[in-house]
Amino acid sequence: EVLRGLGITTRHFVSNMIGFVAPPRGKKRSVFTVYYPEERVDLPPAYRGRPVLVMREDGKERCVACGLCEKICPARAISMVGGERENGERYP
Repeated sequence: EVLRGLGITTRHFVSNMIGFVAPPRGKKRSVFTVYYPEERVDLPPAYRGRPVLVMREDGKERCVACGLCEKICPARAISMVGGERENGERYP
């Protein structure tokens, strides 16, 4: 089984390296690489990769700084400090 696994790995490695060194004409590569500063990717409107605060009609945030998004974020990328307005409303 180890030799069979090494054979499969070697076959995939060689086929992918041939695609990088001399890609067939008219055929796109199966690996998609973006050279970031020079090339940009057009993301769909429903892309959810970056969290943003949703605003109300009056221009204030809908967030009440409850901290739930901070608790459930798997990457621990969100931190929140809440404050309070003069009228008693909480805001992040």
